[in-house]
Amino acid sequence: MSSTALAHPRSASASILETPVLAGRGFAAGMVLFSTWIVIGSYLDAWAHRHVARLETFFTPWHAVLYSSVLATGLFLYVCLMRGRAAGRPWRTALPLGYGLSFVGFVLFGLGGGLDLGWHTVFGIERRYAATLSPTHLLLMGSAALIVSGGLRAAWSSPSRRLGYAGLLSGTALLAILMFFSQDLHPFTSQWAANGAPAYLLNDQGEQLGVTEVILQTAFLVGIVLFLLSRFTLPPFALTILVTLTTLGIVIIWHPDPVVAVGVIGGLLGDALRLLLRPDPSRPLALRAFAFLLPVGIYGPYFLGILRADGIWWPVHAWTGAVVVAGITGVLLSYLVVPPSRPADSAATAIPRSLTRDG
Repeated sequence: MSSTALAHPRSASASILETPVLAGRGFAAGMVLFSTWIVIGSYLDAWAHRHVARLETFFTPWHAVLYSSVLATGLFLYVCLMRGRAAGRPWRTALPLGYGLSFVGFVLFGLGGGLDLGWHTVFGIERRYAATLSPTHLLLMGSAALIVSGGLRAAWSSPSRRLGYAGLLSGTALLAILMFFSQDLHPFTSQWAANGAPAYLLNDQGEQLGVTEVILQTAFLVGIVLFLLSRFTLPPFALTILVTLTTLGIVIIWHPDPVVAVGVIGGLLGDALRLLLRPDPSRPLALRAFAFLLPVGIYGPYFLGILRADGIWWPVHAWTGAVVVAGITGVLLSYLVVPPSRPADSAATAIPRSLTRDG
């Protein structure tokens, strides 16, 4: 028997070990649990920065929830990484496909935590809007986004076009992190259109700020949803889960409010539209119609709810226009997901010279 033949089994084994593996159900479920813990810890910390008057130390119960969640996630990933290494896998395939960046996020979060402690020591504790703009907090939240989006990356790398609930909840956690960054710029929390808005906003500035918030949050939500639809068939009630959970989280940071019902209604309408229109990259018109109607189905009920509960000081042209602008924002995003087809650069499709202006 030749030496080449003897080497072949070892070569095949090495090739198998270098091939990334998909996460099992237990691993995926564990990451969903840890990601949820991270999001809850982040939102609790944001609530404390907003509501606790004398927050003068880094060592708080809310920081304990947040940092323990990341530590538990990191230990879980580290153990799985070492098991992969013990099985002979190289570093890049020791973790299941999609979760390598989650471990990078854990390392960056640890670095950000040390920097955050130093920042608080030198500059004090941030409050309200400043807490979302602190450089160390931005590093922490960016790292958290890398961690919680592991399930979404894993689903994207899978050959299946059916998105499971683990991938959906990973996408929900990612949207929650994006909304966390912009918690002060969300129509559900600020509600600038309602009667009783601050006096300095009772002019065009208030309308402009409110409409800008609608555009920003529409971009986050529709961007995530179209990203999912560009690759996957979503599970039942996917949008109800996505919109309801993220709405509940962002509202609780400020104070409980019936506007949570808008998230439930908007999510249910989104799922109904998804069943009716069947949006898909292969059906671009249906996809663009869905991208328009999804935010309209959220901000239409939102403004009608404010009108009934508190009254709206904006002129009717402004708040109805804001609903339409939300839909337009969704349509524009759909062109990024499915751009218009370009004519082939060939003689068969070229315009005859005789038909051109210079022909």
